Amino acid sequence: MSIPFTLIDATPDSYSRFIDQLRARLTFGTTSQGIRVLPPSRQVGNNARFIYVDLTNYDGVTVTIGIDVVNAYVMGYEQGEQNYPLQTLPDDPAPVELLFPNTRSAGELPFTGHYASLGEYARRMQNEQPNRRDQQALNRLSNPMRQNIGLGPSSLHSAIDMLERAATPLSQAGAILVIIQMVSEAARYPYIERQVRESIQTGNSFLPDPRMLSLENNWSNLSRQIMGATRAGRESFSTSVSLDDAYQSHGAPPLVVNSVRDSFIQDMEIALLLHDRGDDRGTDQGNDPENCTPGPSGSGIGRRGGKKPRRQHE
Repeated sequence: MSIPFTLIDATPDSYSRFIDQLRARLTFGTTSQGIRVLPPSRQVGNNARFIYVDLTNYDGVTVTIGIDVVNAYVMGYEQGEQNYPLQTLPDDPAPVELLFPNTRSAGELPFTGHYASLGEYARRMQNEQPNRRDQQALNRLSNPMRQNIGLGPSSLHSAIDMLERAATPLSQAGAILVIIQMVSEAARYPYIERQVRESIQTGNSFLPDPRMLSLENNWSNLSRQIMGATRAGRESFSTSVSLDDAYQSHGAPPLVVNSVRDSFIQDMEIALLLHDRGDDRGTDQGNDPENCTPGPSGSGIGRRGGKKPRRQHE
């Protein structure tokens, strides 16, 4: 079954319930320092590799987002009779041919879910002659992308609408960036969840602040340090992790996290950990190389069965 979230009559609490369900479905019960750990790929069969969330906007339009349980990355989406998979990394492939087996693939989108890939695609588009439909998306996607794209209920509404229309890959890239941060990154970090809760309460959009961007960029690193210290039976990290303050532009110092005893860890300000596989490449879904987006657990498969359709390849 998919995990649903609708903007119709949405409240901060309905959003948090959605995020809580996502966190639970992404994991198999393993924890480190009390923090849920995503499963390693070797423990996940192909039929349990993805979970799905149904996002509905104010107009009642619904898109289904596929998420990889191994890393909580957004891997593509489905709307109507078509699906739109993102590219996968050649050195870290996921079985995306199994992502949406009951609908026809419209072909791979020309980017991965990593922030760097999304940004590079936007920059390439800026060097071409955009049509009028692309111009507004280009204005919003200029580098650095995340600082320029607002988040919140109105942004999510527009993102769902853009994915449903599938007008251009550029508009799809901007929409996916919104969803990565409001779904996957919020599942990873209560700080980001709280930002979205406040925006739902007030109805206002917000831009990612330096702390939020720093958290997104350091998820792999934080996961590695927390699990490495725990496995070695020590409190201190092998390498400190520096997180920008939300008001860094005003000269506030960064937060340095260097121990599992630090308040950042003890207060559970990170809610999901990437499994430390030893071969971790540090590719966060909203990071450099990025990818957004929360990855689910085996309990989330169910509705994705049946005959595998023929896929189109780029």
